[in-house]
Amino acid sequence: MVEAMNRAVSWLAVWGGSPRRQLRVSAGALLWAFALSVWAHRTDELLQASLITIEPEAVQLELNLTPGVESLPSVLAVLDSDHDGRISSAEGETYADRVRSDLRLQLDGRALSLRGAGCQLPTLEDLRAGVGTLRLIVRAELPSLASGPHEVQYENRHRPEQSVYLVNAVVPRSPAVQVTGQARSANQSETRIGFTLTAAQTNAPVTTPRGEHYWITWSGLVLFLAGVVGALGAAWYRR
Repeated sequence: MVEAMNRAVSWLAVWGGSPRRQLRVSAGALLWAFALSVWAHRTDELLQASLITIEPEAVQLELNLTPGVESLPSVLAVLDSDHDGRISSAEGETYADRVRSDLRLQLDGRALSLRGAGCQLPTLEDLRAGVGTLRLIVRAELPSLASGPHEVQYENRHRPEQSVYLVNAVVPRSPAVQVTGQARSANQSETRIGFTLTAAQTNAPVTTPRGEHYWITWSGLVLFLAGVVGALGAAWYRR
């Protein structure tokens, strides 16, 4: 299932036309892949879906982790560290730190420092049904960049023995950044994202380009449908 989704993401990116349209289409395909994969991924797998946003001043990573019911005990052993049957905010932050330590982000071959910027925890009920998703936000501040071409390299080393991966770049909100290409590894645990920075626009206000309002709306709809799919899966599992 995940391999088929990977092929769909690549095919839709080619079909998309302009680089910005390609990003909207391929990122949308990744969201659909994530929604469907939550339902279809094997119970012994940990599904990890990454969305990467490049802006003039920072790179932001959104990582969604959905463990299958058979892989959950090894995840809960770390996530619910005091084994009291609930996940506290402190335990969530500790697990987020552990995941973040397994991520690598580079700009033009130089390592970037990662910091946590958010963590949303699922309920234990959803986790035990195989549809609970842990959402992490990670940011890396960028040094002052010269105009011209650059490349971001991303690698996810978290639990490779039981994981399946999805990764894609998101359409930049700033007109100063134009993504020019993406190259993913076969299992999508790694990606290289080429982009150009336009010096004349680096201090321009961040705006939402015409047409991006529809992309944001559709993204919200897809994430809502992912929640519906997850709820249906949980209900089916409890039958």
